[in-house]
Amino acid sequence: MAEDETTGEKLERLRTRLSIEQRTFCEEFIRTQDSKASYLKAYGTDNARSGYTLLARWYVRDYITALLEGSDLQELLVTRDEVINTLAEVMRDGDARDQDRIRAAEVAGKFIGIATVKRHEVTGKNGGPVLTGLDVEQIRQLRADFLGVDPDKMDGGESE
Repeated sequence: MAEDETTGEKLERLRTRLSIEQRTFCEEFIRTQDSKASYLKAYGTDNARSGYTLLARWYVRDYITALLEGSDLQELLVTRDEVINTLAEVMRDGDARDQDRIRAAEVAGKFIGIATVKRHEVTGKNGGPVLTGLDVEQIRQLRADFLGVDPDKMDGGESE
């Protein structure tokens, strides 16, 4: 590269050297930082080593560097504000389905770091109930102990 070559000139020089697939790979790699996913998007095939091999080529690395240095980067990356604004639009859209609005709120919460409730399902062996091997009387006694009532005064499973 000539010392007086601008970033735009370098980018154009490298762009002409790369195929459309290679350019797509580079642009996707900047977004995802995942060579395998980028290769899949660019070439439509899932070859784990090919993305790594492509990154090893000097002109691919130089093109990625030039993209990162150049103004084309803004076209490739979505800003934090764009993500938040899009999610906010979905949340406020009265015509959107409730599940879409809720999902947008969940994603926005995770994106900006608001704590979310994590749910964990608790089951026993093979997805069965946690308490196994208990007869009806033992379950009734456990329930009464939990509720703090006399098991003999429980009628129909409800306490007073």
